[in-house]
Amino acid sequence: MLQEVYGSDLNYSLDLISGLPGLSLAQWTDTLNTAVHLQPQPAHLSLYDLQIEGGTVFGKWYDSDKDASERSDFKRTRGQPPVSALILPSEENCAFMYKYAAGYLRSKGYEHYEVSSYALTGDTGSPSPRRSQHNQIYWETDSQWYALGLGATSFTSGVMKARPKTLVDYVRWVEVEASSLHDIAPIEDYELLTDVVLKRLRTSEGLKLKWVARRFAKGDAYVELILRGAQLGLELDLVKLEDNVLRLADPTGFLYSNTIISSIFAELEAADTHR
Repeated sequence: MLQEVYGSDLNYSLDLISGLPGLSLAQWTDTLNTAVHLQPQPAHLSLYDLQIEGGTVFGKWYDSDKDASERSDFKRTRGQPPVSALILPSEENCAFMYKYAAGYLRSKGYEHYEVSSYALTGDTGSPSPRRSQHNQIYWETDSQWYALGLGATSFTSGVMKARPKTLVDYVRWVEVEASSLHDIAPIEDYELLTDVVLKRLRTSEGLKLKWVARRFAKGDAYVELILRGAQLGLELDLVKLEDNVLRLADPTGFLYSNTIISSIFAELEAADTHR
């Protein structure tokens, strides 16, 4: 259908969500199979595991802190679906969905270049030219971008600057100080480092420890702390250290990326607090 309407040169991306209520392993494998056999084949896929956020209608359906009367009132007023439609896959099944997708899509010619992102390689090899060009700007350590609005972060000439996060402060900044981007104070090295660690460890290229050592005044100390935070991951083979580059193993390391990155942040924060 897509090929009939747009032709064979259509370049598009699909977003798929795993962990949905009632989603079985068989249905997930069927979803992936359907996606990769569309014609023309999607050049890019983004896969996300369902996250239930507090404060949303969906989150309130699963709010175990509400007492029975509150949940009953909420169901009546907000039209909660039948219980059968709200059964979430187990954590084990969600993990299987993630790992299965990584292996299956690799077998179909996709490069897993970021935790949630896959790009079709075809005959061009890796890295794929079908990677998201927009997202990669923010993941690189030597790129540049400007951002506008509350809390927006710009990165130019190797310096990261964040605009005020509250409306009152932002209005004051616009009225008094917004003559140029140079009026925004650069963020501290520690904040820049954690931002880079978070982004780079989500990519297949990983974090270059030599860059960390060169970029920051406390670079050597930061590298030591990063390795200390990643130690358990290294022992469990969830993290790889090759040629001074720290990478999360695909797919299991990616699956535990939040835990591993949080462990690194804990080491950095503890050391930063005492300095």
